[in-house]
Amino acid sequence: MSIVKQLDVLEFLAEDAQAEVTRLSRKVYDGVTLRTAVRTGQTVASWNVSKNSPNYKTVDTGLGLVAKQFPVLSFTQREFPKVFVANGKHHAQYLEEGTAKMAPRAMIAPTLAGI
Repeated sequence: MSIVKQLDVLEFLAEDAQAEVTRLSRKVYDGVTLRTAVRTGQTVASWNVSKNSPNYKTVDTGLGLVAKQFPVLSFTQREFPKVFVANGKHHAQYLEEGTAKMAPRAMIAPTLAGI
């Protein structure tokens, strides 16, 4: 009696690649949210993670807000989309460039440099 098991190496690698995309996306999200200056919390709550195109939705009301929970990224079989971590608040660019008086430090550049 013999036993044969066909391994689909590409499927195995695809699952690993998707898991790595999720892991890296989470590291970026965690890094930028931890580095975002908080006065009202609206900017940190406006970070979004999305597939295929950036999501620039913002949180425009409230005080004492915190970062949203990292979303579940689900992939179809052999799907390798672009993943975006984006913030639509108009002053997020000033925070990143370090020109904001309240928080003269970047969020994205040091996060990516650390990864």
